[in-house]
Amino acid sequence: MVFSHFNIEANPNGKIAGQGTDEVGAFTINGNFNNAECRFVKTYETHNIYYKGTFDYSSNAINGHWAWEEGEEVEPFKIYR
Repeated sequence: MVFSHFNIEANPNGKIAGQGTDEVGAFTINGNFNNAECRFVKTYETHNIYYKGTFDYSSNAINGHWAWEEGEEVEPFKIYR
C-alpha cells in the first residue's frame, strides 16, 4: 500500500485526510481521531475499505484492523507516520 499524501492533525480531535494510489487504484482517505482512537475510510471509485485503530505515540504509527464492511475486523494493519 502506497500513500501519496496522508495528514494527521496533531490535536486530540484531529481530522485524517489524504489521497494516494496502490495496486487497486487511486483513493481518498477521510476520517478522524479522538485522543488515540482513529477511524477512517479509504474510498476507491468502486468500493470503500474501513479502518479502525489506535495512534501509538511511542512509535508514531497507527495500529488496527481494516474491513470490507463497517464494524467487521478482517486483517491487521500498521501505518507509520
